[in-house]
Amino acid sequence: MMGLLIKDFKMMKERKLFFIIMITISVVNVVFYGNTTFAIGFMSFISSLFVLSTIGYDALDNGNAFLFTLPVSRANYVAEKYLLTFLICGGAWLLAIVFGICVGRWKGIVNISDVMPAALIILSAVIVIQAASIPFQLKFGGEMGRIALIGAFGALSAIWIVAAKAVPMLVANVKYSLSRMSIGGLAALAMVVAWILFLISMRVSVKIMKDKEF
Repeated sequence: MMGLLIKDFKMMKERKLFFIIMITISVVNVVFYGNTTFAIGFMSFISSLFVLSTIGYDALDNGNAFLFTLPVSRANYVAEKYLLTFLICGGAWLLAIVFGICVGRWKGIVNISDVMPAALIILSAVIVIQAASIPFQLKFGGEMGRIALIGAFGALSAIWIVAAKAVPMLVANVKYSLSRMSIGGLAALAMVVAWILFLISMRVSVKIMKDKEF
């Protein structure tokens, strides 16, 4: 697995200009506008795209067929992508938090108790998006994977709209329960749900890779 991580880090190193741009935009928003939440969300979401791009690069020119002639199991390949998500997205998320809080405390405009609940909700959203995206990327490839993912989110939105009209009391009760929760409680719930979906996603991805032919 270490070899796979080194491969992906070297691949992303070639995109260092994009990382520099991402960090610059975040720094400007924190230093000049005090917008720590934007920096956390921006760095986390953009970093997640870099992780997904490594799956597309692996598939170029039938690269996976060559990759699996090496002593690399399909389960390890999947595990590496999820570990890479944790390292890259988690690292960007943490870096944005530390920088935002340091600058905010220096300027006297940010309190850590105000930042962390929003930061945890952002991290939860990134985890859920990755949990949904990685299986689609592995199953359908880069372009088709994105189309399939958009279609899946569209279907879920349609189901929610239909449910809101068919069983309005149920939807209203869910909204009411969430509105009654504190921001800290909502962040904790979001993290628990996100990690459950992340683990389910990993199992689904392993099955996809084991059934896939190259």
